[in-house]
Amino acid sequence: MNFIYKIMGVDKKPDDKYKYIWFTMGTACFALATLVMTIVISRLLGETQAGMFSVGLSIAQWLVTIAYFEIRTFQVTDVRNEYSFKYYLTLRILMCIITFLASIVYVVFNNYDIQKVIIILLVCLYKISDSIADTFEGEFQKEDRIDISGKSEFYRVFFSILVLVIAVAVSKNLILSLIIMNVVAYGMIVLLDISIAVKRVSVRMTGDMKRLWKLVKMCIPLAVSTFLSTYIINSSKLSVDRVLGDEAQLYYTAVFMPNMVINLFSGIIFKPMQTAWQLIIMKRNIKISGIL
Repeated sequence: MNFIYKIMGVDKKPDDKYKYIWFTMGTACFALATLVMTIVISRLLGETQAGMFSVGLSIAQWLVTIAYFEIRTFQVTDVRNEYSFKYYLTLRILMCIITFLASIVYVVFNNYDIQKVIIILLVCLYKISDSIADTFEGEFQKEDRIDISGKSEFYRVFFSILVLVIAVAVSKNLILSLIIMNVVAYGMIVLLDISIAVKRVSVRMTGDMKRLWKLVKMCIPLAVSTFLSTYIINSSKLSVDRVLGDEAQLYYTAVFMPNMVINLFSGIIFKPMQTAWQLIIMKRNIKISGIL
């Protein structure tokens, strides 16, 4: 445990430059992961399986907006601690369950073959792990430790992709490789996020559904907006899948990739600003109320 704390720099008092460098590294690794996975799978396993994987990513990136539910946006700006961590964690777990059920409904509705169904569900499960980790990383960010958030994201994504690449190269089996990647991803959440969070907050769920529903209502407007905008962005890829098939999907993904990566990189700029701006607004409101 001391080893993990040392790697993550939990006991350090870093300056803003150090924090932002690690946050940038984590976000950059997350943004490039899709590109790396697609290239490796297409090179080692061929166009058809890479196309299935690309479809899985498109579906997962759309449906996982349900799991994210813009919880982190509200969480990191909750500088008054109106809701404790257990509410954010409970809502996240519930939305992740809904997301996975939605992915099952989607693949059944589209009547995919069994191999494609398993690949899509495993990719969705992996993206759900990003959402779960996001809850803990949001808590670290609220504590002004975006360096811990960045390190967590960087190590989790880096080792997950590294294991996937090795597994694909050795086994030539995409399904087995995705299973191994998921095991590593969820293991890293336990090792890097939960192990640190338990020393800082109460990592448990709540049964206070009345208060939880209030949090849901707070998050719904942004969540619906993100869900619809993500669908619009990915709708062309889903249409290619329905009309042209897996190989065409891979080629279209290659054309579409720059837009997606740029969108993911935008988090480097905007995510760290959320807590800071909310603190500035709160301080100004306190000053104004003091004057009045």
